[in-house]
Parts: sequence; C-alpha cells; structure tokens
Amino acid sequence: MLNKLTELVRQYFVRSNAVHLHQNPAQTVEEIIALIDRFLDGTMRYDMEWDDFISWKNDNGHLEQIRNRIGEFEPLLFSIQRKDRDIYLQKLVEERNRLAALLNIPVREF
Repeated sequence: MLNKLTELVRQYFVRSNAVHLHQNPAQTVEEIIALIDRFLDGTMRYDMEWDDFISWKNDNGHLEQIRNRIGEFEPLLFSIQRKDRDIYLQKLVEERNRLAALLNIPVREF
C-alpha cells in the first residue's frame, strides 16, 4: 500500500506543472533512440521527458557525448523560423540514424 501511494505521489510530481522531479529517461543508446522516436512522433511519456534528457547531464560518458551532440543544435528548435526547426528535426533524425546503424536498428526517414 505504501509503495503504491509513494508511486502516485511521485507520478504527481513528475507530471506537475508547478513542481517537476527530474527523471533520466535514457540509460542506454537503445533508449535514446526510442526517446528520439517518441519526441519525433509526439508520443512522449510525460511533458518534460525530452527536457529531462537534453537539459540534464547523464552520468554515462558515452550517453553524455550523444546528449552534447544533440545539444549543439538545440537552439534551432527554439527559433521562430520554421526552416530552423525543420533543420533541427533533420539533424535529430540524422543523429538517431547514426546511432541506429551502429546497433543494427532500422533507420528512420525524415
């Protein structure tokens, strides 16, 4: 009973607009690929899932390198120019497909 209550409270704070508990949604390269796919498809598990990945340092050095590569072109996402946002998505798909090729996961079209 206590575990269920604790989980309900945790979920409230994860999804809350007033308070947000940071989660680390990606622990492996496969999980990063799945996260990118969810971001591109608009099917995030919770509102801040992408932000939790892109804005918070990852303790795994390899995953941190991937996060930093994606972060280099993140300003394009917040541009008022539609063309810049499209470039962001294209670069994100390219990074996703580069990672997928290393793991023999099917590539995704832009």
